[in-house]
Amino acid sequence: MTAYIGIDVSKRKLDGAWLRDPATGKIKTKVWNNDAAGFAALQDWVEHQTGRPLSDIHVVMEATGVYHEALAQTLHAAGAQVSVINPAHIRDFAKSLG
Repeated sequence: MTAYIGIDVSKRKLDGAWLRDPATGKIKTKVWNNDAAGFAALQDWVEHQTGRPLSDIHVVMEATGVYHEALAQTLHAAGAQVSVINPAHIRDFAKSLG
């Protein structure tokens, strides 16, 4: 079963959230620096928290100028599934939910 991680990317930091239990809405969150050391710490955290290898992880992040690119490439190279989503689509989806 795939684990889903959402990452909010900014110039200096990465805010991550893992939906630990969809039935109850329980989440785990963590913040890392947006640099190579932060990417490594994120990967370690994800594998430790989910108990799954990166190949069983799907990371979703917004396209944020160029700030998401290095993280997306690093995670993809490590075997994770990566989706980079247009922020306008996320906003429109949120509006559709009311």
